[in-house]
Amino acid sequence: MRLGINKQGTYEWALTRVVTTRAEVDLEKIKEEYNKRNNVPLDHAIGKDTSGDYEEMLLVHVGKNCV
Repeated sequence: MRLGINKQGTYEWALTRVVTTRAEVDLEKIKEEYNKRNNVPLDHAIGKDTSGDYEEMLLVHVGKNCV
């Protein structure tokens, strides 16, 4: 996740694949671990590095209500 978000630009394929292929249980663990390792919530990191419909889709998948 971190490599997909913090590169020069977003590595959209990797970020999309991880977020959309993990079950909700896996994503909860991923969010916890991401926050622990990077001191920033995953939804904040995604929101800072993406925009538009792509951002909204990712945030919905990680459990952040965007509407």
